[in-house]
Amino acid sequence: MAQQYLVESWKGLLQYITNNLLGKGYYYWHCTELPVQKQDKWLKIDEKLMSKYETNIDKFKRHRRKAKGLANFVYIRWEQYAFIFHTEGTVPDVYDDKFYDIRQEPLFLKVGELTTFVLQISGNGKVNVKLSSDTYQGLKAVIHNTAKRRNPVLLQNTFKMVNGLPSYGPVLKQKRDLATFAIKQAEKNQIRIRNEQGKKRKMNRKDFWIYTKKPTVKVFSEFEEGG
Repeated sequence: MAQQYLVESWKGLLQYITNNLLGKGYYYWHCTELPVQKQDKWLKIDEKLMSKYETNIDKFKRHRRKAKGLANFVYIRWEQYAFIFHTEGTVPDVYDDKFYDIRQEPLFLKVGELTTFVLQISGNGKVNVKLSSDTYQGLKAVIHNTAKRRNPVLLQNTFKMVNGLPSYGPVLKQKRDLATFAIKQAEKNQIRIRNEQGKKRKMNRKDFWIYTKKPTVKVFSEFEEGG
């Protein structure tokens, strides 16, 4: 059976890297951005890289490689972003791409024009996922500017975009901090919202509900060349 490697969404990519790769010792990473103007050749590039790094092997062969002290490799791609991960072990000289140890060098995973996640493994071996500083500060700026319009519904809807992000532990904390910031900005701009009795009141944490779950999503596309 051919290896599944074409990831359907950025949420699936994030889930697979954190659970199936970092969680299983694939600590070394390399990222290549394929040229958009050569999109018709992407599948050929996939095949070349998978062949080079011998990623399309079964579980038993991976165990045999590990027993010999050799590194195992995995290849995945989401849109134009191609990733190669490998475990501890001997890496042949023919593998000339530069790899980084995620325990030392975090992986900055850009999933859109404005959103970047930072993936790293802490000293206790736990996989940490958080929003990059630029993303977090950008969200604060959007909330700050929206609050100036003094529209409670608009401010709530602006905050909802934060809820669309998966609630990994550090991300959840960032969501809570942004909710606190939104409340402070609402008070600073004297924003009031009507309660069930129709009376105006200050905005509070209940007005910025936080989605705390981290749902499991589908990772791989249904169709894969050669699959």
